[in-house]
Amino acid sequence: KSNEAAWRREIETGISGHTNSGPFSVGVPEPKNSTAIDAGKAAVSWEPVDNAESYVVEWDSRDEKGWTFDREQTVRVIPTCDTSATLDFTGFTRIRWRVYAVPRFGQPGKESAWREIESIPVTKIYK
Repeated sequence: KSNEAAWRREIETGISGHTNSGPFSVGVPEPKNSTAIDAGKAAVSWEPVDNAESYVVEWDSRDEKGWTFDREQTVRVIPTCDTSATLDFTGFTRIRWRVYAVPRFGQPGKESAWREIESIPVTKIYK
């Protein structure tokens, strides 16, 4: 709902870079030790990071061939503004997760180390 001149200004600003000042870097979130498993769901959480506006949780599953991420470089993603998330791993016996912080401006931070969660096996657990 803006006019063409405003639209062009926004594009030019985007191309030339933002003019906002403020912190542009974030640290690595530290996962908390508590992970609850209940009915195919796991509640994961981490310590807040200074300058983070949001977080991204990545999680991966393991099968007889190993971790999906190691083979295909793909993960499931959950964006959140909280310092916790719930993973639904119904049908999976073993998953791993990691989290990284995202600042308001600038590049996302580095991912935390992977944390593994093992549930009650559906048919068997691949190790």
